[in-house]
Amino acid sequence: MRAIYAINGSFGRGTLIPAAAGIKKEWQAKFERRSHRYTACIKELPTVSSSITCVVV
Repeated sequence: MRAIYAINGSFGRGTLIPAAAGIKKEWQAKFERRSHRYTACIKELPTVSSSITCVVV
């Protein structure tokens, strides 16, 4: 059980559960992993560029 507690402590509650607890659970977002600035300014979003040219036929 200590290993389960350690993994759940690192990766979030409910990451590992005993098989006897069942697997029929509703999906939930893990809000503890969300950025503190989840309403970021559009200027703070990263930009992506590529030197690869794409030819559409």
